[in-house]
Amino acid sequence: MDALPHKNREKAMSLLHSFYAWGQILTVAVTTLLLAALGGSAWPGILLGWTVLPVITGFLFLRAPLPKRVEAHEAMPIRRLARSPLFIIAFFAMIFGGASELSMSQWTSSFLERAMALPKVWGDILGMSGFALMMGLGRLAHGLFGERARLQPLLIGGSLGAAGLYVLAALSGSGALAAAACGLTGLCVSLLWPGTLMVCARALPLAGASMFALLSAGGDLGCALGPSLTGLVSDAAAV
Repeated sequence: MDALPHKNREKAMSLLHSFYAWGQILTVAVTTLLLAALGGSAWPGILLGWTVLPVITGFLFLRAPLPKRVEAHEAMPIRRLARSPLFIIAFFAMIFGGASELSMSQWTSSFLERAMALPKVWGDILGMSGFALMMGLGRLAHGLFGERARLQPLLIGGSLGAAGLYVLAALSGSGALAAAACGLTGLCVSLLWPGTLMVCARALPLAGASMFALLSAGGDLGCALGPSLTGLVSDAAAV
């Protein structure tokens, strides 16, 4: 996306990442409804059915022209990139952003089932899909109307807002208020992942594809660590 000759890459990147949220809503809703209708024993078949989508995507990429963002002889060496203070900060921002996003996304359904005594079907749909909806709307809004907005204040505000909503969801005695906090967290974290990529792309134009790969790896690390640590803390608190 950053290599395309688009006049406003930040808007395009936000729009692109919004489709992640729409895909999450579709996957959660369809899978949950199929499990409710067919029973838990149908899980392997449902999972195999979803493998059709990445296979189709793979064939599409075989035919997709992928322009080079930076020629190999112009690209910043990885060692130099790793010493860049901006890259180091961005790498940890991706870790924390991924953890903030996936921790709430994966645990909000169980949280709502207990806080509001919802059946599992509705906990999954309203929890994970509600979070994804707010995240998608945040990215869509920036993609459509964010050309005049400064990205750094949005990232700082989103980070602080997400932290506050985590505290509200954890300490609120109201199930409805906690549910609203879970959903609004999706709005606050919506720009953390694509926004960090956009800041680095603008500040380090010669970093090349390796920068995006390393930053995405940091985000994936956060996506793995955040929910895992949440589960460990929850188990320890329940003992």
